Amino acid sequence: MNERALGRGWTFNPAARVGRSILQRLIIFPMLAFLTPVKVEERSRLRGLGPPVIIVANHVSHLDTPVVLRALPAKVRRSVVVAAAKDYFYTGRLRGALVSLSLATIPFDRGEGSSESLAECQELAERGWSLLVFPEGTRSPSGELGRVRRGVAVIACNANVPVLPIYIHGLAQVMPKGTVAPLPGGVFVQPGELIGPGTDVDTLRDRIESELRRLEKHPPDWGSTQSRFKAEA
Repeated sequence: MNERALGRGWTFNPAARVGRSILQRLIIFPMLAFLTPVKVEERSRLRGLGPPVIIVANHVSHLDTPVVLRALPAKVRRSVVVAAAKDYFYTGRLRGALVSLSLATIPFDRGEGSSESLAECQELAERGWSLLVFPEGTRSPSGELGRVRRGVAVIACNANVPVLPIYIHGLAQVMPKGTVAPLPGGVFVQPGELIGPGTDVDTLRDRIESELRRLEKHPPDWGSTQSRFKAEA
């Protein structure tokens, strides 16, 4: 299996990467800033990341991906590939191409083809790409963290790649599942501790979920955070 054989070699070629960088800087990130302010805590944990590294985050909104990508330093972001739901984002050729071009996504099969998708992600990690994965597998309707699936731990263990959990606070209120337009509010990105891959999949899965739940239980001080949003607006 290789990028050209998968029919998505163009997603990784230099022209697409330059075009993606321009789209993000001139359109996607300014639009995100217009829709909702985003602040990042512990930026030092994001500097010097990989590649390769697997970034995992809670999933509540379609804005999760651009929020996480915007939080990453540009040097890190350029090496990140996003695993996106094949049954949602790749239902049409044009739709899939636009998502791949703008966010560096690849289709991830959440059904019977999941083993092939896991193998593709593992190969990308082994080639030196970082991955952004939402390990719950779907957006949380309640805004609370769901169960972390084993897939991300399988990739990390097999490719011997560390995992960085990130928790996104606020998007469950700004643009929860089922809404088509964002509501007033701010978003806070909180990176956790980098986790080594180890060799046991279930142990790693437990460590990833434990760190995400720790971050979930320690939200920012919204009073001081909202003051920062207003001061920097």
